[in-house]
Amino acid sequence: HAIQPLDFDSEREAIAAAFDAARRNRHGVRVRFDVATTERLRTYVTLAKCDIIHYAGHGHPQALTFEDGRGGLQPVTPNGISTLVNAGDARHKASRVPRLAFVAACHSKRAALAFVEAGVPHVIAVALDTALLDAAALAFTQAFYLALAVGDTVANAFAAGVEAVA
Repeated sequence: HAIQPLDFDSEREAIAAAFDAARRNRHGVRVRFDVATTERLRTYVTLAKCDIIHYAGHGHPQALTFEDGRGGLQPVTPNGISTLVNAGDARHKASRVPRLAFVAACHSKRAALAFVEAGVPHVIAVALDTALLDAAALAFTQAFYLALAVGDTVANAFAAGVEAVA
């Protein structure tokens, strides 16, 4: 069966708008958007180029779907996620592991646990057997990142996201 298209453009715009608002309030944050491939994730983590991983895509009970570099889907299991996040020299792992992983996908609990096991201290995801509505995800994402970008804690940002969809 066909995969339902996701509104990546609206999500990217919501995140960018939150960080732009924060920049205007002197909380500078650099944001980069890229296609989710395993190679890019491995590279960014190895080079310590990301403090936050925001994955927006399709999730299944056993995997997240990344792109394979040719426009196709590549399922990445929780074990694969953990391996990617721990890429590179183990002696420098603590300085390279992102501080936050935000998994905007259906069935993302197992993926979230993989990020936790890989050492990511803060992980946002949905319950294992829950589908994620695009409109709710967008509202949560915008409120969460705006709060985070202006200096709120992850817990307070999460509460702001929950309030936005209540």
